[in-house]
Amino acid sequence: MKNLLKLLFIVVLLALFGCSQSKDLYIQSVTGRQSPLPSDTWLSHEHILVDFIGADSINPDLWEHEKVIEEVLPYILKLKDHGVKYFVEATPNFLGRDVVLLEKISKQTGLKILTNTGLYGAVDNKYIPEYAYRKTAEELSEMWINEYENGIGGTSIKPGFIKISVDASDTLHSMHQKLVAAAALTHLKTGLTIASHTGEAKGLWPQLGNTT
Repeated sequence: MKNLLKLLFIVVLLALFGCSQSKDLYIQSVTGRQSPLPSDTWLSHEHILVDFIGADSINPDLWEHEKVIEEVLPYILKLKDHGVKYFVEATPNFLGRDVVLLEKISKQTGLKILTNTGLYGAVDNKYIPEYAYRKTAEELSEMWINEYENGIGGTSIKPGFIKISVDASDTLHSMHQKLVAAAALTHLKTGLTIASHTGEAKGLWPQLGNTT
Protein backbone atom coordinates (compact mmCIF):
# COMPACT_ATOMS: atom_id res chain seq x y z
CA MET A 1 0.00 0.00 0.00
CA LYS A 2 2.89 2.41 0.71
CA ASN A 3 4.06 1.96 -2.88
CA LEU A 4 0.59 2.81 -4.12
CA LEU A 5 0.53 5.94 -1.97
CA LYS A 6 3.86 6.97 -3.46
CA LEU A 7 2.30 6.30 -6.84
CA LEU A 8 -0.30 8.97 -6.08
CA PHE A 9 2.47 11.56 -5.67
CA ILE A 10 3.66 10.70 -9.17
CA VAL A 11 0.07 10.93 -10.41
CA VAL A 12 -0.28 14.45 -9.02
CA LEU A 13 2.91 15.52 -10.79
CA LEU A 14 1.61 14.04 -14.02
CA ALA A 15 -1.67 15.87 -13.60
CA LEU A 16 0.12 19.16 -13.01
CA PHE A 17 2.83 18.94 -15.65
CA GLY A 18 2.04 16.14 -18.08
CA CYS A 19 -1.28 17.33 -19.45
CA SER A 20 0.27 20.34 -21.16
CA GLN A 21 2.10 17.98 -23.48
CA SER A 22 -1.05 16.21 -24.66
CA LYS A 23 -2.22 16.85 -28.22
CA ASP A 24 -5.79 15.74 -27.48
CA LEU A 25 -6.97 17.78 -24.50
CA TYR A 26 -10.67 17.90 -23.74
CA ILE A 27 -13.13 18.22 -20.87
CA GLN A 28 -15.70 15.46 -20.34
CA SER A 29 -19.06 16.97 -19.40
CA VAL A 30 -22.38 15.19 -18.86
CA THR A 31 -23.36 16.12 -22.41
CA GLY A 32 -20.10 15.07 -24.06
CA ARG A 33 -16.58 16.25 -24.73
CA GLN A 34 -15.84 19.96 -24.62
CA SER A 35 -12.87 22.07 -25.69
CA PRO A 36 -12.58 24.91 -23.16
CA LEU A 37 -10.75 28.17 -23.78
CA PRO A 38 -8.29 29.70 -21.30
CA SER A 39 -10.70 32.62 -20.90
CA ASP A 40 -13.67 30.45 -19.91
CA THR A 41 -15.05 30.92 -16.39
CA TRP A 42 -15.32 27.86 -14.13
CA LEU A 43 -16.85 26.98 -10.78
CA SER A 44 -14.47 24.30 -9.59
CA HIS A 45 -16.31 22.58 -6.70
CA GLU A 46 -20.09 22.84 -6.45
CA HIS A 47 -23.16 20.78 -5.50
CA ILE A 48 -26.63 20.86 -7.02
CA LEU A 49 -28.11 18.07 -4.88
CA VAL A 50 -26.64 16.22 -1.89
CA ASP A 51 -28.28 13.59 0.34
CA PHE A 52 -26.47 13.00 3.65
CA ILE A 53 -28.59 10.02 4.73
CA GLY A 54 -25.77 7.50 4.22
CA ALA A 55 -24.83 4.73 1.78
CA ASP A 56 -27.01 2.15 3.51
CA SER A 57 -30.20 4.22 3.14
CA ILE A 58 -29.83 6.47 0.11
CA ASN A 59 -32.60 6.15 -2.46
CA PRO A 60 -32.78 8.28 -5.64
CA ASP A 61 -36.56 7.81 -5.68
CA LEU A 62 -36.74 10.21 -2.72
CA TRP A 63 -36.19 13.25 -4.96
CA GLU A 64 -38.02 14.30 -8.12
CA HIS A 65 -36.05 15.74 -10.99
CA GLU A 66 -38.60 18.35 -11.96
CA LYS A 67 -38.88 19.70 -8.42
CA VAL A 68 -35.10 19.88 -8.06
CA ILE A 69 -34.77 21.66 -11.41
CA GLU A 70 -37.49 24.15 -10.48
CA GLU A 71 -35.62 24.94 -7.25
CA VAL A 72 -32.11 25.33 -8.68
CA LEU A 73 -32.86 26.77 -12.12
CA PRO A 74 -32.92 30.46 -11.04
CA TYR A 75 -29.46 30.09 -9.49
CA ILE A 76 -28.06 28.28 -12.53
CA LEU A 77 -29.37 31.00 -14.83
CA LYS A 78 -27.70 33.65 -12.66
CA LEU A 79 -24.41 31.84 -13.19
CA LYS A 80 -24.94 32.05 -16.92
CA ASP A 81 -25.59 35.79 -16.56
CA HIS A 82 -22.14 36.10 -14.96
CA GLY A 83 -20.45 34.21 -17.77
CA VAL A 84 -19.90 30.89 -15.98
CA LYS A 85 -19.48 28.19 -18.60
CA TYR A 86 -18.17 25.15 -16.69
CA PHE A 87 -19.63 23.78 -13.45
CA VAL A 88 -17.74 21.02 -11.62
CA GLU A 89 -20.45 19.08 -9.73
CA ALA A 90 -18.55 17.29 -6.97
CA THR A 91 -21.33 15.18 -5.41
CA PRO A 92 -20.02 11.60 -5.26
CA ASN A 93 -21.82 8.31 -5.69
CA PHE A 94 -23.88 7.36 -2.58
CA LEU A 95 -24.15 11.02 -1.61
CA GLY A 96 -26.71 11.99 -4.22
CA ARG A 97 -24.82 11.83 -7.50
CA ASP A 98 -27.57 11.88 -10.16
CA VAL A 99 -26.07 12.11 -13.61
CA VAL A 100 -29.40 12.10 -15.45
CA LEU A 101 -30.55 15.09 -13.40
CA LEU A 102 -27.31 16.89 -14.25
CA GLU A 103 -27.74 16.11 -17.92
CA LYS A 104 -31.26 17.56 -17.89
CA ILE A 105 -30.05 20.77 -16.23
CA SER A 106 -27.14 21.07 -18.64
CA LYS A 107 -29.33 20.65 -21.70
CA GLN A 108 -31.93 23.09 -20.39
CA THR A 109 -29.45 25.83 -19.49
CA GLY A 110 -26.42 25.27 -21.73
CA LEU A 111 -24.14 25.14 -18.68
CA LYS A 112 -21.38 22.56 -19.11
CA ILE A 113 -21.52 20.31 -16.03
CA LEU A 114 -18.86 17.77 -15.01
CA THR A 115 -19.74 14.79 -12.83
CA ASN A 116 -17.39 12.27 -11.23
CA THR A 117 -16.49 8.71 -10.42
CA GLY A 118 -15.05 7.51 -7.10
CA LEU A 119 -16.23 7.15 -3.48
CA TYR A 120 -16.38 9.40 -0.41
CA GLY A 121 -14.63 8.05 2.68
CA ALA A 122 -14.87 10.97 5.11
CA VAL A 123 -17.26 11.02 8.08
CA ASP A 124 -16.12 7.58 9.25
CA ASN A 125 -17.07 5.88 5.97
CA LYS A 126 -20.77 6.75 6.29
CA TYR A 127 -21.02 7.05 2.51
CA ILE A 128 -19.06 3.92 1.62
CA PRO A 129 -21.21 1.07 0.25
CA GLU A 130 -20.84 -2.40 1.68
CA TYR A 131 -19.27 -3.82 -1.48
CA ALA A 132 -16.27 -1.48 -1.17
CA TYR A 133 -15.09 -3.28 1.97
CA ARG A 134 -14.81 -6.54 0.05
CA LYS A 135 -13.14 -5.16 -3.05
CA THR A 136 -9.47 -4.36 -3.53
CA ALA A 137 -8.17 -1.03 -4.78
CA GLU A 138 -7.64 -2.63 -8.16
CA GLU A 139 -11.25 -3.86 -8.29
CA LEU A 140 -12.63 -0.45 -7.31
CA SER A 141 -10.45 1.12 -9.95
CA GLU A 142 -11.86 -1.26 -12.56
CA MET A 143 -15.38 -0.12 -11.65
CA TRP A 144 -14.43 3.55 -11.97
CA ILE A 145 -12.60 2.96 -15.24
CA ASN A 146 -15.71 1.20 -16.55
CA GLU A 147 -17.78 4.30 -15.79
CA TYR A 148 -15.25 6.38 -17.71
CA GLU A 149 -15.18 4.05 -20.69
CA ASN A 150 -18.83 2.93 -20.87
CA GLY A 151 -20.93 5.42 -18.92
CA ILE A 152 -22.45 5.67 -15.45
CA GLY A 153 -25.35 3.46 -14.36
CA GLY A 154 -26.36 2.24 -17.79
CA THR A 155 -26.29 5.74 -19.33
CA SER A 156 -23.86 7.19 -21.86
CA ILE A 157 -22.88 9.90 -19.34
CA LYS A 158 -19.20 9.72 -18.37
CA PRO A 159 -17.29 11.23 -15.45
CA GLY A 160 -15.01 14.22 -15.96
CA PHE A 161 -12.90 13.64 -12.85
CA ILE A 162 -12.34 11.32 -9.86
CA LYS A 163 -13.80 12.37 -6.49
CA ILE A 164 -12.61 10.75 -3.25
CA SER A 165 -12.37 11.88 0.35
CA VAL A 166 -10.57 10.91 3.55
CA ASP A 167 -10.86 11.85 7.20
CA ALA A 168 -8.16 14.33 8.19
CA SER A 169 -5.50 12.42 10.12
CA ASP A 170 -1.76 11.87 10.22
CA THR A 171 -2.42 8.31 9.06
CA LEU A 172 -5.07 7.02 6.69
CA HIS A 173 -7.83 4.58 7.58
CA SER A 174 -7.39 1.33 5.63
CA MET A 175 -10.47 2.12 3.55
CA HIS A 176 -9.09 5.53 2.71
CA GLN A 177 -5.76 4.04 1.69
CA LYS A 178 -7.75 1.85 -0.67
CA LEU A 179 -9.63 4.83 -2.12
CA VAL A 180 -6.41 6.79 -2.70
CA ALA A 181 -4.81 3.82 -4.41
CA ALA A 182 -7.88 3.18 -6.55
CA ALA A 183 -7.96 6.84 -7.59
CA ALA A 184 -4.29 6.76 -8.57
CA LEU A 185 -4.78 3.61 -10.63
CA THR A 186 -7.84 5.11 -12.31
CA HIS A 187 -5.96 8.29 -13.18
CA LEU A 188 -3.10 6.35 -14.76
CA LYS A 189 -5.56 4.47 -16.96
CA THR A 190 -7.90 7.34 -17.88
CA GLY A 191 -6.05 10.62 -17.32
CA LEU A 192 -8.91 11.88 -15.14
CA THR A 193 -7.90 14.47 -12.54
CA ILE A 194 -8.22 13.43 -8.87
CA ALA A 195 -10.16 15.72 -6.51
CA SER A 196 -9.69 14.59 -2.90
CA HIS A 197 -11.65 16.11 -0.02
CA THR A 198 -9.27 16.09 2.94
CA GLY A 199 -10.90 18.30 5.55
CA GLU A 200 -7.96 19.74 7.49
CA ALA A 201 -4.76 20.08 5.52
CA LYS A 202 -3.04 17.32 7.48
CA GLY A 203 -5.17 14.83 5.55
CA LEU A 204 -3.22 15.71 2.42
CA TRP A 205 0.23 14.45 3.37
CA PRO A 206 -0.44 10.76 3.97
CA GLN A 207 -2.17 10.65 0.58
CA LEU A 208 1.09 11.74 -1.00
CA GLY A 209 3.02 8.98 0.74
CA ASN A 210 4.52 11.32 3.36
CA THR A 211 3.61 9.82 6.74
CA THR A 212 6.06 11.87 8.80
